[in-house]
Amino acid sequence: MRRKYILPLFLLIQIIFLKILRFFPDFVEGFYSNNLFVRISHFSRTLLGKVPFSVGDCVYALLILSIVIWFWKIRKTWRTDWKDHLLKILGKVSVFYFFFHLLWAFNYYREPLFEKMEIKREYTDADLLAFTKRLIVKTNEIQFQITKNDSAKIVFPYSQKEAFKMNLNGYNNLAKEYPFFKYEIPSVKKSLFSVPLTYMGFGGYLNPFTNEAQINSLLPMYNYPQTTAHEMAHQIGFASENECNFIGVLASVKNDNLYYQYAGYSFTLHYCLGIWKYKN
Repeated sequence: MRRKYILPLFLLIQIIFLKILRFFPDFVEGFYSNNLFVRISHFSRTLLGKVPFSVGDCVYALLILSIVIWFWKIRKTWRTDWKDHLLKILGKVSVFYFFFHLLWAFNYYREPLFEKMEIKREYTDADLLAFTKRLIVKTNEIQFQITKNDSAKIVFPYSQKEAFKMNLNGYNNLAKEYPFFKYEIPSVKKSLFSVPLTYMGFGGYLNPFTNEAQINSLLPMYNYPQTTAHEMAHQIGFASENECNFIGVLASVKNDNLYYQYAGYSFTLHYCLGIWKYKN
């Protein structure tokens, strides 16, 4: 078999392997999420956590530039050598796909969080209504504690750098109750791609190759606690967006700081009201 077919074939093998892996969440949980991934993520955050800029964003920028240059170089030979070029693309995708899963994405196949936390997944409209009413009371209560005025808006008084560090308090408190939420070795950065992230409507993202949490620096400050806590949940091995929203809320409301609690409760209230809007 020619060498140029090896990596494209490996891509197919990976896809088949992942189709099978989804039936073994306990294996992924024990061998990868709670073992190998912990070592990989700690190494990445130790290596890059104190670098003051986003290494992952720089790598992405160079990668995008190299792709553009490569396509420019082959523009005249695409029609005649399309098969070789396609095999090269599939080979590079295969390598990318392998490291994407090895460094982080196997977490998609771990045990669901509701099982891990022994939470009942089903709820009725009556349950949701009662919960929403409690959220309204709690959110207004914290708003008044902060402003001493029931009609004043919340102004987040911390800088972006301070906000990143203060999220650790919520995770530390949360880990006392659920040790698997323990967060160590911070690596949270302002994204170099904040403008395009804003246009695309993203508050942040996790770079799976460097385990850096990238936060959109153009976000309103009151969004920082929840957005940062969400991306930190990705860093400790939770892949599902809904699960990370939930973990982010828990970390925010467990924070000793009232502004962080308000961010968590108001986010959850907005989410619940969105469900009611969808239902009606």
